[in-house]
Amino acid sequence: MNPNTAFIDHISSEELNSLNTKLDDHADVTGGMQGKIKTILQITNHNVDVLLLNGNKPDRLYDALVGNETKYTLIQR
Repeated sequence: MNPNTAFIDHISSEELNSLNTKLDDHADVTGGMQGKIKTILQITNHNVDVLLLNGNKPDRLYDALVGNETKYTLIQR
């Protein structure tokens, strides 16, 4: 990850689609971030918002699901 990159807490699907990504050394069979962005755009095309978060951080998913404040990116159509 680029240390000069700012965290994005909210972005539209149109803005997300315009971002450039590259495959990194950690990309897996899902295509890394490129694969995630493709799937997110498919979901937002159905007028469903998406929360993108790091599920490896303790309690982050739980906190998002119950409405507690936590760190994530909201992607909206």
